[in-house]
Amino acid sequence: MSKKVAVLFSGGLDSTYLVWKNLKDGNEVFPIYIEIENNEIKSILEKNRVKLLCKEFSKEFDAKKDIFERKQINDVEFALNVSVKANESSLYFKQVPIWLFGLVFFQSLPVDEIQIGYVSNDDAISYLEDIQNIYKSYQTICEPMKPLVFPLTKKKKYDMAHELPKQYRDLIFSCEMATIVGSKDAEIIKYEACCDCVPCKHIIAEDYYGFGEYPEPYHKNIDYQHVRALHRKGYKVVDKDGKEYWSTNDMLSPNKAPYQLTLDFNSCGDEELKCMYDKIEKAEYNG
Repeated sequence: MSKKVAVLFSGGLDSTYLVWKNLKDGNEVFPIYIEIENNEIKSILEKNRVKLLCKEFSKEFDAKKDIFERKQINDVEFALNVSVKANESSLYFKQVPIWLFGLVFFQSLPVDEIQIGYVSNDDAISYLEDIQNIYKSYQTICEPMKPLVFPLTKKKKYDMAHELPKQYRDLIFSCEMATIVGSKDAEIIKYEACCDCVPCKHIIAEDYYGFGEYPEPYHKNIDYQHVRALHRKGYKVVDKDGKEYWSTNDMLSPNKAPYQLTLDFNSCGDEELKCMYDKIEKAEYNG
């Protein structure tokens, strides 16, 4: 049977998949966005992506409304903004009680349950019982709370990314320290991913969920991260004219791109040299 669900929606992979999966299962979805006002750029980009994703969902799932003109994906609820003056690192995992408190203000939604998209290997997985207890504690001062459900605890990001259709995957946003490119009032706000925060590092470590090809927001800074790592290993990176890349300005210049690697084997012993050649023979290089 279909049901009505509210989903805590940030525009990241987990919550986007959760909204999509509910819609695909025939459920009516009420997306909720709770803004924690400690990272202005992140909030701007999250709200932009949430709106764009809901618009995209509507194209597919509300193309044919039922005879009562009911929508399957409802407008996003932006009913709560919490101002917290703190560094992002000091809010690690402390945002959960803020979300739970925020859900108190959405109890009037006509839904059967409220869902949060924690997935397998999330840090919060071992705290789900504690999270439920915090949420239920508000019943002492409120009306009975809607059930809080975690439907994705056995799902992995890789699998969700490969199930999620590309038009939605291209709009997800995960970076904690992004830089906006162009106008923040644009319909689709462009940005550059920092490639250095925890979510970015996870995405890079997983080779962008196994796709290998990174979206445009990652290109510049991921090149910088790779070149910097090679420098630390003692490799020399040059452009196609043979000019060496050592400065940050060189690496981030829009007119320059890493072209080739010069590997210095002079200081290597025989065994180390053989190991390097074996690795090179197995590797695939582009450019």
